[in-house]
Amino acid sequence: MKKLILLLPLSISLFGLTACQNQSNNSNSSRIFSGGVKHDKKLLKIAQQKDLDQAVKTYGKKNNLKFKKYDGKNDLKVKQDRLYPAAFKNDEFYLNNKKISIGWDPYGKYAYDYEVLAIYNANLAKDDHQTFLFCRHDKKPIVLIEQDNTRSHKIELKQSPDSGLNSAFVGIMNGFNK
Repeated sequence: MKKLILLLPLSISLFGLTACQNQSNNSNSSRIFSGGVKHDKKLLKIAQQKDLDQAVKTYGKKNNLKFKKYDGKNDLKVKQDRLYPAAFKNDEFYLNNKKISIGWDPYGKYAYDYEVLAIYNANLAKDDHQTFLFCRHDKKPIVLIEQDNTRSHKIELKQSPDSGLNSAFVGIMNGFNK
């Protein structure tokens, strides 16, 4: 009887440790985050990405610009030696003179006000560039542009003035292609 009493706490401890380890392994593999929401899939699907590539290519041809896309792995270097997506952590971003929370978030798993789904850059003459940030804000698509030609860590964004590019992105994100 004494052996049973001594073994009971040990077996309960081992069972609890095994259960915690299994739970830890499961949570890493299934990518479940706060609120039990699964974030396994990119917000911008492969077909949508191809449509966006085409829309940016069309915009580039119309404006005599050649864009390079962030591939999700290698930093995208723009003029002023700024690197995307690292700039989201290293710099402060403003929209309409108001500081915003923005970051690379193709899965929609972080708490940014502006979730960046795609980045395209065209380096121009001298220190000029156009960097387009295709984002989701309040679950709605928005295209922001960064053209800062200073080496400042305060980056002012503006909404893209090109109605064709804006409407193409809205169409792509809402499931109808333009």
